[in-house]
Amino acid sequence: MLYSSFVMKIIVTNVDSVHKIIKNLDHSQKIGIISVLSKDSKFVLDSKFSTLHLKFVDIDLLSLDEETVAFITNSSWNEQLFTTQIAKQIKDFLNDKFDILIVHCEAGISRSPAIAAAISEFLNIPHNFFQTHLPNKMVFEILQNVLKNS
Repeated sequence: MLYSSFVMKIIVTNVDSVHKIIKNLDHSQKIGIISVLSKDSKFVLDSKFSTLHLKFVDIDLLSLDEETVAFITNSSWNEQLFTTQIAKQIKDFLNDKFDILIVHCEAGISRSPAIAAAISEFLNIPHNFFQTHLPNKMVFEILQNVLKNS
């Protein structure tokens, strides 16, 4: 396993809290940030830390009926969905082996907890993101598959 001796603290938050969380962290530790926004978001993360900027919509095709899935996949929304390529960017970003990883999205409810849960499970870090948040299952499953196949 690529990350076997690696322990990380993972923090899930939203755009309203991310700057405050960064300010209150021990900056002597290696901090990484995964910033997840929608295509049209105007939020700017001002940080000196290593940051992976991702843009994808919070649509979970696994929780939708077939008709809605067909509509989305045949529309412009399809170009904004979470993909294996985005998951590979996250996997590559983790090669930096951070002490603390902050994962934020706009609300901190679905996309960022899905990413944090997949990373936690891959690194065998106990978590309760499925009890405290509503992780996007499609994001979780795609990222989990990419991480497992590394």
